[in-house]
Amino acid sequence: MPDTAAEQRSEIEALRARVAELERELADRTERANAAVAAAEDRLYWIDRWGIEPDRVMEYRLARRAFTLTGKLRKAKRALGGARRRLAR
Repeated sequence: MPDTAAEQRSEIEALRARVAELERELADRTERANAAVAAAEDRLYWIDRWGIEPDRVMEYRLARRAFTLTGKLRKAKRALGGARRRLAR
């Protein structure tokens, strides 16, 4: 434990700075989470409005293949983006 008043003040300031940093991080995460929820709600709205039932659509083999292909394309896009960022450093 700190012995002097100066050391205690220094420790308190360091803790306050850390708390402020964590609060900013939490606010950023909350903002990203809210944006993801809003995007999902928007997609769900249109699926509901158009009367699309994903379970019925996925019964078709072509739909399952298209879904699998889009997943692979997203994975490849993420891999290429990561490689591009690493090369840009």
